Amino acid sequence: MGKRIIFHLFAALLLGSIYYFVYDGADVASVFIFALTYLFFSAVLDFLLHRRKKTGNNKQITTVEPEKVAALIEAVGGKENIVSSAFESSRVKIGIRDADLINKDDLEKIAVDGAYLSGNQLQMTFGASSGDFSRQITNFIS
Repeated sequence: MGKRIIFHLFAALLLGSIYYFVYDGADVASVFIFALTYLFFSAVLDFLLHRRKKTGNNKQITTVEPEKVAALIEAVGGKENIVSSAFESSRVKIGIRDADLINKDDLEKIAVDGAYLSGNQLQMTFGASSGDFSRQITNFIS
């Protein structure tokens, strides 16, 4: 937060100085009013953008029932069949030893938007809870 304030103060002083030198009729009071206006509107925009980012991040904080994680692990052939677990955005990626052990019907019931197997990597879409799913799978297989 401190770096942002310093940046905006510096920008206000720089723009105020440019305003002073470009317009011959500008006096110190008008430069001061220009700088205050700039700081006010940049603070309002900063607040609104920061608030939107917080709201977006709060959506990512979800909890997943341990029973659902256990059912997922069972559907992919047990914890012995899982090599790794990672997530990105709304998907969970699980490295699988043997793809023949996967129960596709059970997997489709658990995954929100479906599952996709590519080689020995299973990708499932869970939405905002994908990070929690991946962490719990990693904890379970460790």
